[in-house]
Parts: sequence; structure tokens; C-alpha cells
Amino acid sequence: MGKEEENKGRTNPGEDEYEKTFLEAVDEGLSVLGENIKRLVYYQMERHNIKRRDIPKNPEAFDKFLKDFFSFGASVIEEEILKRFYKKLNLEFEVRVGWSFREYVDYAIRTSKMNKG
Repeated sequence: MGKEEENKGRTNPGEDEYEKTFLEAVDEGLSVLGENIKRLVYYQMERHNIKRRDIPKNPEAFDKFLKDFFSFGASVIEEEILKRFYKKLNLEFEVRVGWSFREYVDYAIRTSKMNKG
């Protein structure tokens, strides 16, 4: 199957690559806690109707879940995830006062797209 057929029906084929990369960063960031904890997090997310595959489309729900589940520890986990995501996109991560998890994700994608083209 050629690239055109592969991308047929998608509104923005490039978005799939960012979603895949972001999910890899989420997996790696959660793995810092250990594989059992990562599996527990995904299990609890499912119980709260948050699907792993939906995290890139709805990082706010993931952010809220982490804050509910880990309380103050959520920011440390999110920073791990974001550092990995930025590194995968060849960007330098830096903490910005007042930014939400979503803002970091959107900025990384936007900056990566600008750097590519």
C-alpha cells in the first residue's frame, strides 16, 4: 500500500505521527515509575473512561486524571513525559510559568511543524 492509500480518509496524516510520538513519550514517562505502576495507571484510566489511544486528542483529560491519581506528583510525571516528547521532536524542553500540559504539547507540535517546513 502506497503513502497516498495509507493516508486516504485522514484529514491530516501528519497528525498521526505526532500522536504516535506523544504516546511513546507517555509510555516512557510512565515507565519511570516501573512497568507495574504504568499498567496500573492505564487500568485506572480505563475505569475512568479514558482510553490510552485518546490521550493525544484530549491531553486535558489525561492531565486531570494524573492530578487526581498522583496529586502533587503529577507535575513530576508530566514533566518526564514532556521532556521525552520534546526530545523525540528534537526540541529543547524548558519550564514556562503558567503553561498547562496542553500548552506544552501544542507548542511542541507547532514548533516541530515550523522546523520541518
